[in-house]
Amino acid sequence: MGRSLELARADGAVLTPVPAASLGRLAADRLLRALETGAIPVGSRLVEARLAELLGVSRGPIRDALQYLEQQGFVYRLPHRGSFAATLAPEELVDIFILRADLEALAARLAVVRRAIRGRDLATLREYVAAMARAVRTHRFDELLDLDIAFHRLLVECSGNRRLVVILDGLLTHTRLAIALANKNARALAGVVQTHRNLIAAIEGEDMRQVDLVSKQHVLETLDYLGLATPMLARDEQALTSPPSRPFKGAAAGGRARRR
Repeated sequence: MGRSLELARADGAVLTPVPAASLGRLAADRLLRALETGAIPVGSRLVEARLAELLGVSRGPIRDALQYLEQQGFVYRLPHRGSFAATLAPEELVDIFILRADLEALAARLAVVRRAIRGRDLATLREYVAAMARAVRTHRFDELLDLDIAFHRLLVECSGNRRLVVILDGLLTHTRLAIALANKNARALAGVVQTHRNLIAAIEGEDMRQVDLVSKQHVLETLDYLGLATPMLARDEQALTSPPSRPFKGAAAGGRARRR
């Protein structure tokens, strides 16, 4: 028995040690999913020993997971009392969506001007949208959310800007949690499927103004879906609607001459 285990390790199979950092991130992902489903109610205390028991790990990875989630804004810590599942106020969620709308529009524009989005990427985006439509028809809400996040993560990765990818990844996680906690259903998001199609069409047409408009419109529609409204929201939206200063000329047109 011991000999077989040694061979499995030597062959690089699945029976290899898991880095402690990986355990911490895996634990964080499990805790996030529990927050999304309501298994961990917002505002509840997060006891390290109990979480370690439930997830079958030591307290070290749980401590790392809670620290990561605190940095991301999903958990807050009180002195001498411990960690708690955070509740985002409507104003905080609006701030997140406003920031996400602007940065995702930038990512989409970068994907166009850098010609970083390939035919296979567009094909994958279309597959995600088709799967979203099926999830709406079959009322698979969680699957719809996962597909939406996958769509936007791929689009952001096509920007080629690694720092933008990291920043938006955190915002997308907040988005998924906010939508999940709203306790809506897939039918309520049926219109979102078409806005994904519109965004793909704008990117294919290399229409920078349309890419900017559709990308921001799609993200802000989620605020309507969540029923969020703040006194500052209308003015914030006006700040987002300023179009790019000039359309994308494309490589074939030679671009604009560089100024001296």
